[in-house]
Amino acid sequence: AHQVRHVCRDTKIMKDDHFLGCFKDPAGFQRRVGELYSDPAAQSEDEIELARPVPRILQRFSGPVRDEAGIVMGRLWIFRDVTARQRMERELRESQYQLQQKARQVAEADRMKSQFLATTSHELRTPLNSLLGFLKLVLEGACSTPEEERSLLSYAYNTGTHLTTLLNDILDLAKIEAGNVPLNLE
Repeated sequence: AHQVRHVCRDTKIMKDDHFLGCFKDPAGFQRRVGELYSDPAAQSEDEIELARPVPRILQRFSGPVRDEAGIVMGRLWIFRDVTARQRMERELRESQYQLQQKARQVAEADRMKSQFLATTSHELRTPLNSLLGFLKLVLEGACSTPEEERSLLSYAYNTGTHLTTLLNDILDLAKIEAGNVPLNLE
């Protein structure tokens, strides 16, 4: 970081338009310097913005300069360029915000995935239970006629076909999510 040190004994420089034009807020700079000169023992540390020659942010320190007897002789001004630090801090805040947004999106996706799994497991369990029930009746000989047996087997077959369709849809969604299958909207 660059540091500029300057000891001023008076405020003539505060009336120089060329010098003041460097500041983004020349009136605010003049006002603050006037406040510091009106209280010779005051110390100050703050940040100011330069508008030219290149926009910059400077950390400014000002304090009294005293002789051996402790009498204030002038003011010490230290200016330190903190533009890069400010930029990094801003970029860090922006990155943190983006990470928080991504974390919210991931949490929402996780919630939706959990909801999808709960719904899907219900959609699979119900037909699977009826399929097993139809097959159990046939295996236990609970059918009184071959037509009744054929009807239960037909229900079991249709239920199995429905389950296969559900599972294929789930697998297709997983492939699309993984990027393994192009999505063709027709």
